Amino acid sequence: KNSKLIVVGSKRVEEIVKNKYLDKKVELIYPFVKLPQSFSKQQAKQEFCDIQGLRSDTKIISFYDNDFKNGGVKEFISMINSLNYKFAKACIIGDSKSLDTVRLFVARLQTKHRFILIEDDKLDDILKASDVFISPTRQKTFHIDVLKAMAYGNVIFTSIDNDVSELLD
Repeated sequence: KNSKLIVVGSKRVEEIVKNKYLDKKVELIYPFVKLPQSFSKQQAKQEFCDIQGLRSDTKIISFYDNDFKNGGVKEFISMINSLNYKFAKACIIGDSKSLDTVRLFVARLQTKHRFILIEDDKLDDILKASDVFISPTRQKTFHIDVLKAMAYGNVIFTSIDNDVSELLD
């Protein structure tokens, strides 16, 4: 109410705030991530492939969201099921409760061999090793982990509805 400046993190939110507070100055500043250290993508991928018993040329496709229900995990699984490329593995990263639910679903699929379920405390390690990060979320809010995946050199796919799509071309 008394602020002279309102800082927002996306164009969508900027428009909403400008329309609501016509007399306020609104500034758009995108969020950023600071990575803890430099790393070798090739080494990270090789270590992951060694641990998982995969070929080093395997394409690693990752998915993470702290809300699987609205984060698009079903859409992600559907995309992976439709892939024809046989040297790809999909990493679904999440908390143990969410992974338990997904594990039951994936176990019934003919393509269950394509999926690796990993606890979210390994998120950075997986993003370092993965080639592609897919976030088919239906949530509009800025998904900061997409920025982290970008910083780790992943190709990013997300829904147009997510605010982070403003940064992708």
